[in-house]
Amino acid sequence: MKGNHAICRSSQPYSRVWTDMALEQSINLDSKKRGGIVGITQKQEALDRLFLTSHERAAIASATKEMCAIQDSERVGIHKETGTARRKKDENDVQKLLSVFKSGLASNPFDIDTLEKEECQPLLNIISGVVLPQPVAMRLVEAKNIGKTELNEFVTKRLDSNEKGFWETLPHLTIKTFASMAKTKTVKTATDRAAVMSSHHDVLGRLLIVAQTRDIDLKAVFGHELSSVPYALAHNDGSLRNNVKSDLLAELETKVNVLAKLPISEEPLPTSNLIDAMDMIQMIKCGGAKTFGQLADSYYDIISAPLGVNECNRVDVVFDRYAKPTSTKAGERMCRGSSTALEIRILGPATPVPKQWEKYIKNPRNKENLCASSVNDGVKLQLTDWN
Repeated sequence: MKGNHAICRSSQPYSRVWTDMALEQSINLDSKKRGGIVGITQKQEALDRLFLTSHERAAIASATKEMCAIQDSERVGIHKETGTARRKKDENDVQKLLSVFKSGLASNPFDIDTLEKEECQPLLNIISGVVLPQPVAMRLVEAKNIGKTELNEFVTKRLDSNEKGFWETLPHLTIKTFASMAKTKTVKTATDRAAVMSSHHDVLGRLLIVAQTRDIDLKAVFGHELSSVPYALAHNDGSLRNNVKSDLLAELETKVNVLAKLPISEEPLPTSNLIDAMDMIQMIKCGGAKTFGQLADSYYDIISAPLGVNECNRVDVVFDRYAKPTSTKAGERMCRGSSTALEIRILGPATPVPKQWEKYIKNPRNKENLCASSVNDGVKLQLTDWN
């Protein structure tokens, strides 16, 4: 026996309940008085009388019900779950659920082929496709074992011994879920400025003390930045500052000769169109699309539009990659503030587009999934050259 007991107080089918509820419905219910212990918690004598006589009150209440024939524990009837209408409704719900799995609107958790392909199945929301990070998922799956460990520790340290006081605060078990992971943390610039000013004050105070005992030219010292990093290029923590990239482009254009337009040729010249995929994605955002299939159609219309115009016979789509954690883009994300937007797996064209697009696109994994899904859908739409 594993302790999973159930109690049936009548011969009516589908009427078993767990033990604590059976106690609440019988002995505890009969022994309760109006108001319970409200108003007498600070009176020890009143509490003693209440608990010492609870079994007597329960016996009197039970005998009174039996004498008045108001006990209905032996009433036998048809349970509402076994009725014809309820069974028909349950069958319709099952068929609707199967149709959702077959249409691709939700991930099929019973797909054996998918389970065999992946060695470690991620914990994901079958409707939205949100993937829970592996460490968080493992802790969530082991929540029952974690609770048992804490219970054993409670009994050992607080009941079996006096190592800890019984009324001491219980430790909070940090077990995150899909809801708790969807919180955003931002870095305030005011904190960085305060740290920089504090650092300057500390260095200046130390220099003044040293200058009184040593031969130091403070004018020459103050001719250099008194910091570990140049603040014109980096923050106090060493991360690079954000600059306007268009200014760099304007500076580069002054060093080279660029034609304002292509020279006119007697014969038509083949033309290639180059599209920045991430710029296109950031520009149109979700585009009013409700599913990723509709979003892929919008991308296809934009990419295929230049074909056939001005002798354009080729369109090249370039994707950005920031896979390395040491890239400048990774540092920029850290300066902006880390977002806890969860990964969303695009299960198919019917996967719904998240409502919080700005939050969704901040996750690099979501960008990779979106690009891969767009390429696959583009191939299906006969877009043959996505390089």
